[in-house]
Amino acid sequence: MLLVALVFASYVYFAQPEPYAPSAAVGSLGLASWNLAGVFTHLFMHQGVHHLLANILPLAAFAVLLETTMNAGGVLFVFFAAGTAGGLVYVLLNPGALVIGASAASSGLMAAATALRPKQAILLAVFIAVLATLFVGPASDYFTAARKTQVQAEIRVSGEQYAQTNAQLMVAKSSVESTGERIAEFDARGETEAAARERAILAQQQAALAQAEREAAQASESLASAQGKAADFARGEAQENAPVSSLPHAVGALVGLLVVLRFRKGDVDENLRSFKAWLARVSARARRGGRQNGLTS
Repeated sequence: MLLVALVFASYVYFAQPEPYAPSAAVGSLGLASWNLAGVFTHLFMHQGVHHLLANILPLAAFAVLLETTMNAGGVLFVFFAAGTAGGLVYVLLNPGALVIGASAASSGLMAAATALRPKQAILLAVFIAVLATLFVGPASDYFTAARKTQVQAEIRVSGEQYAQTNAQLMVAKSSVESTGERIAEFDARGETEAAARERAILAQQQAALAQAEREAAQASESLASAQGKAADFARGEAQENAPVSSLPHAVGALVGLLVVLRFRKGDVDENLRSFKAWLARVSARARRGGRQNGLTS
């Protein structure tokens, strides 16, 4: 559960209030051939609600199941060994790739738990598949779509404010220029009183111009911020929907299996013998049923 809490907390820290983490965080904490420092941190970086839940559900279920037969240190060892091995193998074979997420680590936990608790692991796998299909997938898609609508609305509102404040700024500039021209004309004709009145008006117009410039700058910043959110959203959406390779998962599962074979081979052999005996009983019942059906017919 500590692993689950760390994975969830890291997502909340980097992604909220957006569903996707900024590209700078993904690049610095992800695992790549140019960033091998992310060999551990990439396990706690997820891009999007669907990516997070798709990893955190099997992580929680199979880590807890595995901890019923291994101590916490063993569970942590399987998690990090499977996750780092799966990520490293993939980036070494694909130098331009960037890897994030705990899927390889979760695969290692699933393989280890299946080797030590096969019946419970199979039931958990079926339950998680049903839960993901019926609830997790639709819920994450709904949340992501809702947030995408909000980001698009922010851009639209910010764009309207930007256009409005810039129009007001142009009007204020035009007023200041016109008043300045009138003052110059009055001064040229020696109409000091009229020039003084225009200078008082000019002072007010210059104050309004300064205010309009501040509002235009704020609107420009708001628009740039909204556009940045939209760009991060688009990048995150593309990363979340990118094709998923089975290689890290296969390597992670293999490492998880090798760990339990190294330290718990006796339990694995006993489970294998039990499975073979169960399979033999099922086959015997099927053969007896076939002979009885043959006699009946």
